[in-house]
Amino acid sequence: DLPHAAQTLATAVSVINGLKVLLHPVIPHSTARLHQSLGLEGTIGDGGWQFTALDPGHQLGEPEALYKKLEIDPV
Repeated sequence: DLPHAAQTLATAVSVINGLKVLLHPVIPHSTARLHQSLGLEGTIGDGGWQFTALDPGHQLGEPEALYKKLEIDPV
């Protein structure tokens, strides 16, 4: 049903947002793009490396692939 689906999606986005902060020292360019895709302003470090929950109804940014598909030929 719709309320449970909405709660599941909200939980998934919250987990992704938290992982973004944890992974930023390892993959900073990817997490910065993810930060923008989540519709957040500023940089990840602006929050003092603190996890901040998204408000209900938060508008996400445009989704985009964080990585290009790796083709066998160029490798």
